[in-house]
Amino acid sequence: MRDVKRENGREIFRSELDDSIVWAIIIVFLCIISFKHYLLFHSLVELFSVVAACTAFIIIWKSKSLILNRYLLLLGISYFFVGSFDLLHTLAFSGVEALPELDLNPSIQFWIIARYTESISLLIAPLFLIRNKNNEMDNSIFFKNSRFAKKIFVIYAIITAYLLISVIYLKNFPASYIEGSGFTFFEQISGCVISFILLCSLVLLYAKKDMFGQKVFSLLVMSMTLAIFGELPFIIYSHLDKFPSAMGHFIKLMSFCLIYQAVVETKFEEPYSRLSRELTQREDVLKQEATFLTNEQALIYGLFGVKKDVLEKKPCRKIHTDFKKIIFLLCKILVEFYFSWTKIFYLYLWKGLLKKSQVTVRKTFFPAA
Repeated sequence: MRDVKRENGREIFRSELDDSIVWAIIIVFLCIISFKHYLLFHSLVELFSVVAACTAFIIIWKSKSLILNRYLLLLGISYFFVGSFDLLHTLAFSGVEALPELDLNPSIQFWIIARYTESISLLIAPLFLIRNKNNEMDNSIFFKNSRFAKKIFVIYAIITAYLLISVIYLKNFPASYIEGSGFTFFEQISGCVISFILLCSLVLLYAKKDMFGQKVFSLLVMSMTLAIFGELPFIIYSHLDKFPSAMGHFIKLMSFCLIYQAVVETKFEEPYSRLSRELTQREDVLKQEATFLTNEQALIYGLFGVKKDVLEKKPCRKIHTDFKKIIFLLCKILVEFYFSWTKIFYLYLWKGLLKKSQVTVRKTFFPAA
């Protein structure tokens, strides 16, 4: 058993080491690109983030009827819309010209909306981590979670549609970047507000840490911490400089990767740990019910004056023995009943024949006068 555990530990370590090496290569590659071609670097980082967010959404959405943790449900759905705004931010960014009718200001506005959506989602998600009454687990819970996911998606879709109309058509969303002046006061104060919201999210998450596995909780905490630090370059610097912008996007990419690991990879690599926790909860419920039934049984035995030990002493063997005795007695009674009635039948038959023979003798030897 110890050898198996050691082998599993080595395999997990090798897997994590391989992942670290891959991510290190990607980061070095992006660093080189950031010095040579900032626009390509920006597009690649944002697309990596969008892919991670959308992958998390797809996995969560496909398994929405099987997930008990509503925190992950809300988080997976929210990151789909966060990734959508990040994609719009990338396409509208200066130099990409994928959306020529939009300038740099809407691109920064999409960035701000994505960060607000992410931080507020992380803030409200722990509020849905409520244990079911008496820890009850049944099929209705999965059905309710599926309906919950659909409602959350509709709410996010309505809010997203309103924000898009506000930015693109109504143009009443606060300006975030002005050519020649840099970031506006709204953008800088938004960075402070977003950081504060993420800090509050950390506090709420810590209050609910017993409802997560140790690895998932650590990944979420590190992701939120990096998201807070990712806002600092845009708060400190008032212009869109390459170095602070690159640092902010690097930190954001690492934050999204940690969310990806917490929401997606944990869904595949650690299903048994979450299943074990859910089974433990159900086992506790069954133990409580068994204790209640045992107490009720003892009460009933006491009312009828029956000793529990006498009834429960070797029940299977005793029932088997009693059954054999009953069968034997029934057979014995049937045999005795058969012979008894046979004797009576023959006795009455003999008496009838005897009477008939006596009448015949009288008529023959003593005829009537």
